[in-house]
Amino acid sequence: MIAILGAGAVGCYYGGLIAASGQEVVLITKAQRAKIIKEQGLRIKWPTYTQHIQINVRDESQVIQNAKVVFICVKANQTKVVAKQIQPYLAKNTIVLSMQNGLQNAARLSEILGRPIDVAMIYAALSMSAENEVSYQGGGKLVLGRPIDSDNTDHDLNQLAGIFQRASCQVSISSNINHDLWSKWIINCAFNALSAIGKINYQDLVQQANIPEMIDAIVQECFALAKAEKVSLDEQFILNQIQNVAIQWPLQKSSMAQDLMAKRPTEIAELNGLAQEKGALLNVPTPLNTLLTTLVKMQERLY
Repeated sequence: MIAILGAGAVGCYYGGLIAASGQEVVLITKAQRAKIIKEQGLRIKWPTYTQHIQINVRDESQVIQNAKVVFICVKANQTKVVAKQIQPYLAKNTIVLSMQNGLQNAARLSEILGRPIDVAMIYAALSMSAENEVSYQGGGKLVLGRPIDSDNTDHDLNQLAGIFQRASCQVSISSNINHDLWSKWIINCAFNALSAIGKINYQDLVQQANIPEMIDAIVQECFALAKAEKVSLDEQFILNQIQNVAIQWPLQKSSMAQDLMAKRPTEIAELNGLAQEKGALLNVPTPLNTLLTTLVKMQERLY
């Protein structure tokens, strides 16, 4: 059985596809959403049609005691709480996969759960359009890896890749997942907070005056942090990826924008806030990341 913890856009999308492929899945979420999905099923809203999926859904975390694989799909700011909730029920050999934004989730999960944690980098434009419906705007590629090598690394990653392949998801295994984590983190730092503050999609965002220059300055701050931590990055590759964001997902608002509009806590502390924190520790100036962190936190205080 595959247990998916968190029924947001990521959990519903990949959980739905895996369930539709005939694999045994249980989606674990809060009671209200669990009730709606039980009664109405899960929907994936594609650009040209809506797919209806029946999926097993529960509202108690102890069901993971029978799971061979657990996907963690909650927001990064919920990682520690969720890890403590599930720790008593995890079987010894259960594979745990973090499908979350940020650099620190695997380490946090590993510390509490006492086992190696695999991670998935997600390149997809997804949003919840109803309590039981996720809207797909593009992408869907997954990159898997384990930040720290350990026994069974290849076996576990191949098993995870097989789950996604059976669901017709594009998936690959990284030879340097730490590089990929940093690359994705920098892209998130560049776009998520700006999209959230403006409540604006990526296509419109990059057309605003001075925004491309601001994005570049944010990225350069993150590059300086990587150099200070002696993390080797392909800077040109990241810059190319950033140029393509508004082209690949023009109508997508960031997950942080979706959180602000729904008056939910954001992941700002794991993105630009982490850049601010690293900058203070490393004596690297991060004025734009600090400004974005402050502005998003101000918006959160208005809830």
